[in-house]
Amino acid sequence: MITVNYCGHDSHHPLPCEIRQKNGYSDWLLLLVKTDAWFGTEKNRCVTRPGMAILFAPGMPVHYGRATKDYNDDWLHFSMPQPDWEALFPDEKRTALPLGLPLYPSDFSRLSACMFLLCREFRSPGVCSGQVLDCLTRALLLTLAEEIQKAGKPEQAIAYHSRLSRLRTRIYNDPAYPWRIETLAAGEGVSLSHFQHLYKQFFGCSCRRDIIRARLELAQMHLRQSDMTVHSIASLCGYENELHFMRQFKKWEGMTPSQYRESAQSSKKQRTSTSPSTQSTS
Repeated sequence: MITVNYCGHDSHHPLPCEIRQKNGYSDWLLLLVKTDAWFGTEKNRCVTRPGMAILFAPGMPVHYGRATKDYNDDWLHFSMPQPDWEALFPDEKRTALPLGLPLYPSDFSRLSACMFLLCREFRSPGVCSGQVLDCLTRALLLTLAEEIQKAGKPEQAIAYHSRLSRLRTRIYNDPAYPWRIETLAAGEGVSLSHFQHLYKQFFGCSCRRDIIRARLELAQMHLRQSDMTVHSIASLCGYENELHFMRQFKKWEGMTPSQYRESAQSSKKQRTSTSPSTQSTS
């Protein structure tokens, strides 16, 4: 289990600063640096730009600072047993997150947002804070590795991927909204054809198909878990015409909404009847 020892979000040093730990810390240290800074020894010093991340393992020498005022970062000290580190990053994935080296993730704000949640939980603990902090730290490290891998792609592609990922999240969060592809393309500042090309390149399907999928996945959930009428579900998922919803659902799923509901309920009853808790013991 990962234990968070200390952490800070959006921390500032009002004066020029220098942090030195010759023999390293006894725990892990992750820095998300939001200003330019320097790392390393005076003879081998690396100047870094804003939006940099660096991870130090226990015992690794730590030396960094900023010659001018207002150094700004997020920081995290945590303890993690070696087996947990090896389980989190097997040999074939460990190279994705080199230690002690400045790294430039493609979406730095995503990592800082994770750190904010982690720090808030650390400062306002609840009954499950230990488990929550363990999960948040794992998510942060995996997200860092993922964003470092993305950073190897062309800068323009990274920018578009981040923007379209946020757009895709909006679509799945609000599938009933009357999304228009032309409006979405204009909002991203690209032509309709380029928007469609990028969307399919990143997500493997067209934006229009994703909108339909978002609506029908929501419909499937309500058909499986609620007693709402098909008409009500169609309206909830953004369909003004129930017949259009039924046709699109059948084309997608191979059965009508009513047949899907019957099939789901039948499967649920079968699982319930064969579960160990419902079987009598001899």
